Formats: sequence, structure tokens, C-alpha cells
Amino acid sequence: MITIVTAFFDIGRGEWTPEKGLPHYLHRTNETYLDRFAIMAELDNPMVIYTSKEFVDEIKSIKHDPDGNLLMIYSNGPSNVFISKDYGLNWSIDIRYAQFSVNNIEFEKDGRCLISGYDNLHHIKGLFASYDFTNFVNLSSKIENFVISKFTVIDAGKYIGFARRIPYKNEQGIFYTEDDGANWKDISYNLPDFYSNEKIYDVSDILVDD
Repeated sequence: MITIVTAFFDIGRGEWTPEKGLPHYLHRTNETYLDRFAIMAELDNPMVIYTSKEFVDEIKSIKHDPDGNLLMIYSNGPSNVFISKDYGLNWSIDIRYAQFSVNNIEFEKDGRCLISGYDNLHHIKGLFASYDFTNFVNLSSKIENFVISKFTVIDAGKYIGFARRIPYKNEQGIFYTEDDGANWKDISYNLPDFYSNEKIYDVSDILVDD
């Protein structure tokens, strides 16, 4: 499969306006480029994106569901996932995620949705999975004294989770499962200590070979 390499940087085209004597077609805002990237993000190809720090969260928050609808995750609060069925022309709250304060969403090849975040109905944080958005399974319930805050998908049923100890303390850990959450292994036990106020490790920085 072809890997797509692209870049997103603010070169100031939002200020290139006819009022400044420039042709109208040169004027493009950052939102214009993000909307166009959202269409490209629908591809299944691996992507390498070069960008500056201020756009990382926005780029990561752009998702597509299996039906091709565009999803946007906002940073805080319940019902923080919005859906657009016309590539960003109109947006509405996606009621499928209404019971969650969502951190991240991923879809597996069989259509199952994975959600990391806080379940406001059952008052628990973790990694959840659902096929029908009615019945949700907590895949991280077997991790004792930790809750998943971020995750990455390695393969079907294989995930790496970045977790924080509860009751909330600075100590954090990285866990791995290869049986859909039935068992989790702490793979950070021989790493140096790291804490919540030190952005040292992130599951998106962990590469796993075949």
C-alpha cells in the first residue's frame, strides 16, 4: 500500500486578501486546508504528516466513520463529538457518543468502534468498544488501579494503552493486550519513572514491528 506524505503549516495565506491588493484565489485560511485534509483522511493509506505543534491536536481530532461521515472531536465535556454528512458544510452533535466525554475514536475493519474517554452514565474512564452504539464493553476493566487515557491499535484485539493510576496520582503506565482486553501486560515496568506533568511518553510514539 502506498504511504502518503504531506505537510500542514501556516504560511500566512489567511492574510492574503484582495483588500491587500492580492488576487482572491490566493486567500486560503487554515480551516480551508483542514477541510480538504478531512476529505483526504478518508483514505485507508498510511500517512506521514509534517506539521507544527499548534495543529497536531486538530489534525488528530479529524476522523471518519465507516459510512464516510466526517467526525470532529472537541477537547472537553460530554457530547463532544460532532458529525458532518456533507464534508463540513453542516455539523450536529453525534448522538452515538452522547454518554461519553471522548478523547479518541478509532474504527476497526469489521466496523467496531473503539472509544477512549469517560463514560458519564457509569462514571468510569477507560477504553470501550461497540458495534451498535447501544451496548458498550469496557476493554480496559482488567487493568487494576489504572485507567486508559490514550490508546493505539496494533491489530484486531491488540492494543497499547497509556494509563494513569487511580486514585489519581502522578504515576502512569503503558499496557499491552493481544486478546481484546481479557489480559493486559504492563510494558513500562523497566522504563524510568514518568509523571503526568512530564510529556515524555505517548502511545502514538510507540512503533511496533511485524
